Amino acid sequence: MKLNESLDGVARQPAAAGLPGAVANTGMSVSGPAAGPQQPEPAPTQVVNGRAFYANAGVWTDSSAQSRNDLKRVEVAFGSDDYFALLKKHPEAAQWLALGNQVDVVLGDTLYVVR
Repeated sequence: MKLNESLDGVARQPAAAGLPGAVANTGMSVSGPAAGPQQPEPAPTQVVNGRAFYANAGVWTDSSAQSRNDLKRVEVAFGSDDYFALLKKHPEAAQWLALGNQVDVVLGDTLYVVR
C-alpha cells in the first residue's frame, strides 16, 4: 500500500459518534524521530490535606513556600528527636511529612527542611 492510499483511508474514517470535534482512531501512530522532540515529564504533584506539593529531585516542596520570602528556615533530620518533636508540636503536619524523608513544608512563618 502506498502512503497516499493509506492517507485516503484516514480521510474516509467517520468521526467518533456523538463527540463534537472527535477524530477517528485509524490505528496509525507516530513514534521515533518523526514524532518530534520529547518533552520532559512534568514534576509530580500531590495535594495533601489541602496543600499542593511538588516533587523535584526527590524533594517534596510545599507550593506555599514559593510565594513567601519572609520565612525562617529550620533544618530537621528525618527520624531524629527534633523531627518527632516537630510532629508533636504540629500534628497537622503528619500527612505532609508522610510524603517522604525529604520534605520542605511551611508551618506558620517557618519553612521546615526535612532531610
